[in-house]
Amino acid sequence: MRLRLSRQNIFTILSCLFLLSAAIAGWPTASTVAQSEYDTLKKMRDASKAISNPDELAWQQFAEINQRAVDDKCPDLSTGQQRNSDNPYEVCWERWADSGAKGNVYGDPKQASLEWPTPKHPQPFRPQRPALDFLELKSAIQNLKLTDLADHKLPKLPLINKLNNDQRATLLGKLQALLQLEFVRGERKLSQEESMSIETFLNDAVSFVLEIEDQDEYEEIRMNRVAFDYVAGNGLWFVEGQREILRAGGSISFPLGSIEVKAEWKPICRQLSDDDCEKQQEVYHSKIYKNEVWGLHALNMMYKSLPDWIWATWEHKNNLDRWKAPTLRDSFGYPFTAPQVDRPSLGLIGLFDNAKVKLVNEWFSYRLNGTQTSFVDANDKPTLLGNSVIEHDILETSSCITCHSEGVVDQFGHSSVRTLGRHKAPGWPDSERISNTCHLSLDFVLSLMNAKCKYYPQCVIPGKGAIPGCGE
Repeated sequence: MRLRLSRQNIFTILSCLFLLSAAIAGWPTASTVAQSEYDTLKKMRDASKAISNPDELAWQQFAEINQRAVDDKCPDLSTGQQRNSDNPYEVCWERWADSGAKGNVYGDPKQASLEWPTPKHPQPFRPQRPALDFLELKSAIQNLKLTDLADHKLPKLPLINKLNNDQRATLLGKLQALLQLEFVRGERKLSQEESMSIETFLNDAVSFVLEIEDQDEYEEIRMNRVAFDYVAGNGLWFVEGQREILRAGGSISFPLGSIEVKAEWKPICRQLSDDDCEKQQEVYHSKIYKNEVWGLHALNMMYKSLPDWIWATWEHKNNLDRWKAPTLRDSFGYPFTAPQVDRPSLGLIGLFDNAKVKLVNEWFSYRLNGTQTSFVDANDKPTLLGNSVIEHDILETSSCITCHSEGVVDQFGHSSVRTLGRHKAPGWPDSERISNTCHLSLDFVLSLMNAKCKYYPQCVIPGKGAIPGCGE
């Protein structure tokens, strides 16, 4: 009798071997102090649950990271880390390091070392445009042609459609210089100055659009202490550090226990004095920003308990488009998906009640859309996972694990992710792209793309140590 193994079977076997080796040999990380909090038993227990019952593990992590941040009740926080009087009900993950483009992890590439948030070095709410807006806008601009500009055509994206006539004219002017250089590049080799100007013009055009006021959606990205220590200990917060790992033939591999979350916020009342503001705050986790009250509408979590992480996404129950998500599966928290029987399980109630700091009622307003632990299922069919707020325009083909797997950086320090949902089918990633000597895989952590040059423009010129065969 011949034993036939599917890719999913092979994945499970390799995961078990991976966990056994990690338990025996330990896990390399920049800080043994932070990693000691994730002892071997917890690593193996969470990994086992990630395979057998990922929904339950997702809710367990949800309950842990959404406890109110009171003194030492959060694993990564120290006593007295309260920092924001406007938002006294912050939860654990809101005190983690800000890994957004302007946060304390990647905001200043010239800092000598990274500082974990403390009362003396707080990381307050620092809202910014969703990362998908940036990636999609940059890609659309790169695909423009000179003939489009001659006809005053701009990419058909919601962000650009909102621009008034004066703003559109300004953007067209910024793009003219960019596309002229792109045209020249097709005729001859560009000088170093011209090559650097292309990136400068591109970023200037994208920043112009993203900085337009009247935003109705904000994104926040935070990483826990385990992930933060790995970034800090390996020089990953600046482009040169990432590039040197590629040139040395190394790899990026975050430790078990690493977590990164992405939160999407929308206004629930424009003024604190609004009549229904207090009522809204009872059913939304909320923050005050510039005298407006912003409610948490969606939360994504990636947790490294397996080599390819576990992925989970939640939405507020009032999100009208939630039911359009490609998968709505929850075998633990809300196992009855029909709206008329929308009630929490006894297991979920127990989780919330037994947390170190009991979760308040607002957290019963959030629903798990599903979890993801592999690229394909047992039948080799691509798995899907999406969120109607975060992946609103790529929802039908959204696969968190596939998109994040294709994040890479090249020898020039240029980071990219090829798949924006609609451009790449879900399922197995492009192994040739992410596993070669010319690209360094980011181990699914796309916030590493927020890294900037410590020394510009020298860092975008390969110079000494350039990798043969990887372009000039």
